[in-house]
Amino acid sequence: MTNLILIFLCLLLGMLIRRSNRFPQAAHRALNGFVIHVSLPALILYHIHYLELRSDLWLAVSMPWIVFIFGFFIFWSLYLLGYLERKTAACLILTCGLGNTSFVGLPLIEAYFGKEFLGIGIILDQLGTFLALGTVGVLFAFYAKSDTWNFSEMGKMVFNFPPSQALALAFLSKIFLYPEWLDNVLLRLGDTLTPIALVSIGMQLKISDIRLEAKSILIGLSYKLLLAPLIIFLIYIFSFNTRSDHLNVIVFESGMGPMVTGTIIAIENELNERLASVILGVGILVSMLSTNILFSLLQM
Repeated sequence: MTNLILIFLCLLLGMLIRRSNRFPQAAHRALNGFVIHVSLPALILYHIHYLELRSDLWLAVSMPWIVFIFGFFIFWSLYLLGYLERKTAACLILTCGLGNTSFVGLPLIEAYFGKEFLGIGIILDQLGTFLALGTVGVLFAFYAKSDTWNFSEMGKMVFNFPPSQALALAFLSKIFLYPEWLDNVLLRLGDTLTPIALVSIGMQLKISDIRLEAKSILIGLSYKLLLAPLIIFLIYIFSFNTRSDHLNVIVFESGMGPMVTGTIIAIENELNERLASVILGVGILVSMLSTNILFSLLQM
């Protein structure tokens, strides 16, 4: 509950800050830069370093990649067929192709399934969602913005992307033991990610934009909250012909709302910034109801 209150409070603060005119007009850019260059790398450096890599967790790790791939083909096909504008389709791929499997997903796992299943969520989030964003997500954002497959420039973008650098460094540092002070510093810096990102998004969020982007919001959230969990359920449950709490948690996480960091990447690359801001807030609200329904269905 605390996390959910913080989410809505930060979005509201961002909206109030924008209306007060006390911050520079482009202040959200500075906040986005802090998230990408400081908060997210710190979070990755801490969690990946202590992540226990186990061969039996590949189902959890692969879920966000499957959701992203299906989202890419669905949204990009709608663009090619003329139902969506190019930047709108790209925005939906980065926001609704990736889920909020950490800040919202982890508390909901604990609330619905219990603390013993949090490990699945952390593995799924770090090696699934964050890794997908830091690799193919960043590559796609570059392509969507520049409309070209310049592999040299794309490679430089991934290499110079601070979260990607942090990911590589975190894996390399697993053979070393972090000193206690470094653990504390990384955790403190990582804790700033969600509040700062949400305040930034709130500064760009306008309630009137919901009506203007209603069609795109409906398309994006229909996939992320309804179709994606159905796809994962069919692939995982029916393919393995078994039911377990382990698989139920994975299906449950596939129904989380749009990803906060994916939204920031879409905004930074000017991929329909208005839609990116509004679909996150609406998605979080609607996902509170949809995940409750999804959990009930998984218990049947």
